[in-house]
This record gives sequence, C-alpha cells and structure tokens, in this order.
Amino acid sequence: MFLLFFAFNANATHWLTYYVYYETEYDQGPWVGVAIIENTNYKYLVPVAYSEMFGSENIEIAKKIIFRLKEKKPEIYNFEYEIAEKENEITLTIKEEIKENQIVKNEIITSLINNGFTKVIFRFLKKEEVCTIKNVTLPYFKLQYNKNK
Repeated sequence: MFLLFFAFNANATHWLTYYVYYETEYDQGPWVGVAIIENTNYKYLVPVAYSEMFGSENIEIAKKIIFRLKEKKPEIYNFEYEIAEKENEITLTIKEEIKENQIVKNEIITSLINNGFTKVIFRFLKKEEVCTIKNVTLPYFKLQYNKNK
C-alpha cells in the first residue's frame, strides 16, 4: 500500500547541465575573433555552465536561470516579476521599469532559448515583446554538442 501511495506522489528528477549567458566585456589580447565584437563596444555574451538536479517541469529550469542571473548581477535584476511557461514558451511579466533593459533582455533570451525554450515573451508595463534569438543584440558563444558522445 505504501509503495502504491508513493508512486502516485513521486516526481521524476534528473541531473541537468544548463548554461546561463552573462554580458561581459573583452578588454584586450590576442583573439582572432575580436572583429566580431568591435561594433558592440567590445561586449558579448559568455555562457557559464551549472549542473543541478531538476524535477520534471520545464518552468523549474527557467526559474533557476533567472535566479542565477539575479545572483550574478543583483543590482540589475532587482525588479519584481512573474514567470510562466506554456508550450515551451516563457512569459515574464515585469512589474516595474528596468534600468538596464537591453542587458536583461539579451541575457534572458539567450539563456532561455539556448536551454531549449522556443520564445520569451516580455510583458512590460506599457508593452509586450515576443522575442527569439534573433532579438539578441550582442554576439554570443554558440555551444556545440557532439552527438557521438
């Protein structure tokens, strides 16, 4: 009887490596690709890997990505928001003006879409924006996955 009860209340969990993209600045050095970022005031998005245990709901990953962004840049991510997921699309309802609007959008869009979500919908105070990776205004490192490993 205990096992039957437990089976109905159990959730699947799994380890997941996910990537959060942060805006950073290239100072100097011998990088062949520096021409890519000359037009962006030497700013680009760099991925940072995290590995954690997650449940079976996709919204958990999106919440954790926003948490990581807020943890890294608390002065930028100090706004209130609500987050929802429907059909692999994330909706962020932001309840106040954001000072660093473009940084926030670039980091959130790149982080969420490169972790398997299809769109990010921002609901600001006066407008709504439906964003895909095409709306990102900075270059970012694209992750390559080897299908044989």
